Amino acid sequence: MEVTELFNDAFNYSARGIEKIVTLGVLLFGIIILGVISGLSVALSPILMFVLVLITIILALVVGFIFDGYGLSVIRDTIGQSEALPEFNWVENFVDGLKVLVLSIVYMIIPVIVAVIIAVIVGLSTGIASTISTTPNPAMFLALFTSYGIALAVIFLVFIVFGLIAIIAKAKLAETGRLGAIFEFEEIFAAIAKLGWINFIFLIILLLIIAVIIALAFALILYVPLFGLIVYLLVVPAFLLVFESRVIGLIYNEAK
Repeated sequence: MEVTELFNDAFNYSARGIEKIVTLGVLLFGIIILGVISGLSVALSPILMFVLVLITIILALVVGFIFDGYGLSVIRDTIGQSEALPEFNWVENFVDGLKVLVLSIVYMIIPVIVAVIIAVIVGLSTGIASTISTTPNPAMFLALFTSYGIALAVIFLVFIVFGLIAIIAKAKLAETGRLGAIFEFEEIFAAIAKLGWINFIFLIILLLIIAVIIALAFALILYVPLFGLIVYLLVVPAFLLVFESRVIGLIYNEAK
């Protein structure tokens, strides 16, 4: 599938399912309204506010899991060659959302560990350098600045690499339904190798750019007071979720 065909397919697919997108948008909008009510309730009773805030947090987590779970179901159906948006299965969507959370945690553990180790090393080197030199030393400052720059670059690169791997791992999870599939590194790397790392990175960058363009294009409606904000919240977050999930599924199909 050509690049333009891939993204056109994802956009048209998302546009055809506007009813389901609005349904997801209503869930999101409901949480926002509940959050606003919770904040205003402090004028009535701090206890009432605490209860409403607690309820809002719990429901926000549930809706968040359903969001992620539905995105996973879009990837799953795309891999299965479906041309229609999946039906809602609230329990399954919730459970799938939990699986996506586990995947996110697993694939962020190593980058976070690397970041902490590098931060400790750089911190120790800075402490040693400041102890040794009690007078301003341009060479020392330059060396420290360089080490900070290299450290940040390495940390950024590690997060990017694991983020890319996590995308294919998510597709594997969608395809199999097994949480253990996110640990099948040999198959995950084989899929990326078949796509080609450069081609894969190019597609993901293009996905991010197009997603930003869509969000900015829809943002024009925000110039209509209140109504524009409501429409934006009802449509844009869910539309982007479906669009991005469809693209991931199509990319994965190219690697099969």
